[in-house]
Amino acid sequence: MTRIFRALSVALCLMLGLAAAAQAVGEGRIIGTVTNPEGKPLPGIKITLTRPGTNYKQEKVTDANGKFNVLVLDATQEYLLKMEKEGYSAYEETIKPKPSDTLRLSYTLAEVVEQPAGPSEEEVKQLEGKNAAITAFNEGVTNLQAGNLAVAAAKFEEATKHDAALAPAYGALAEVYAEQKKYPEALAAADRFLELEPGNVRALRVRFDAVRATGDKAKMGPALDALVAADPSRETAVRIYNLGAEASRSGDRDGAIAYLKKAIEIDPTLDQAYTALGQVFIVKKSYKEAAQAVDPLLARNPKNLEALTIRHEALKAAGDKAGAAAAQEAMKAAQASMNPEDLYKQGVALYNSNNMVDAVEAFNTALITDPKHAKSHYMLGLAYAGTDAAKAREHLEKFLELAPNDPDAAQAKEMLALLK
Repeated sequence: MTRIFRALSVALCLMLGLAAAAQAVGEGRIIGTVTNPEGKPLPGIKITLTRPGTNYKQEKVTDANGKFNVLVLDATQEYLLKMEKEGYSAYEETIKPKPSDTLRLSYTLAEVVEQPAGPSEEEVKQLEGKNAAITAFNEGVTNLQAGNLAVAAAKFEEATKHDAALAPAYGALAEVYAEQKKYPEALAAADRFLELEPGNVRALRVRFDAVRATGDKAKMGPALDALVAADPSRETAVRIYNLGAEASRSGDRDGAIAYLKKAIEIDPTLDQAYTALGQVFIVKKSYKEAAQAVDPLLARNPKNLEALTIRHEALKAAGDKAGAAAAQEAMKAAQASMNPEDLYKQGVALYNSNNMVDAVEAFNTALITDPKHAKSHYMLGLAYAGTDAAKAREHLEKFLELAPNDPDAAQAKEMLALLK
């Protein structure tokens, strides 16, 4: 029974989200982008944020990239956001920030053009079409901010029908489709966005995510190469890291190694990629490579408990007694100041090294500090599955109670059915 579940545990802690910077509870950040109907950034747009019924007021100006950034200390309230610049039509709407999170918004402002006397009927139709497109687009943004994805998508679609060259509408539409898991539609919208703005990073990200979600392996490589070429950032490195996690979960160790090395190449500070790479090498019984994989991380952070644990287990398995002893001492010294999440990661590293005794100790230590650390309960369920069915059931049931929507919840339910 142990062998059955161990194969599923590799890389359990690998998946890494694109997390925003930490904020105080109650704070919220608004990051916005303002463009013209052709998708070009609009600098110098005056942004005013007020709270109706109070004297609260913040003023910002968009930068050269058309971006603005506002921090609100109380993100539980509604605010009035107004945009204005001489020569452009003003726009305002009520928004609700996200406490302890970032609200990202995009807007389009049209230039006010004085029409000569007696414009042609065709000119009038074109102007009306552009104005209708911008109105629909901004209504889509408002509904997107309110979480009304279906209405937002309909408004963005309407905007593209009024003006087939309104690039921001295709970008927003691609992102909404992706959020709705309509990946073929998201891919089509992203492709149209790229036709209008070749190399646009926003479109390339959505395009890659959509291709990945559809599982189209033929398009995966080109989509990833285009994204890396245009945006060799941490956000791209994280996407590649997650490809490595998926490959590891599916048993493709060589594929996982290639992706993780690529993630490190793009962002050498992505700590999780080093430990994930070390764990994959341990599963492959490539112990020398496992120890070497975490060396750069330990050079930068000598107290990284997960990396120290991987190094110790790798050197011990390789027969390097002196190196293993030194690594163990460093590991014990670091362990004293670690939090539950660090101890959990150490336990996963031990589990994947087949060191069940120490893995159980690490998970139990994490639970002493935080009895509600759900993933430690899950891993104890795995660890006990082959030796103590009662304990395995106890921890798996506790895991499901604490984290019923966790990605591993389905696996936990299957295990409970087998353990009855």
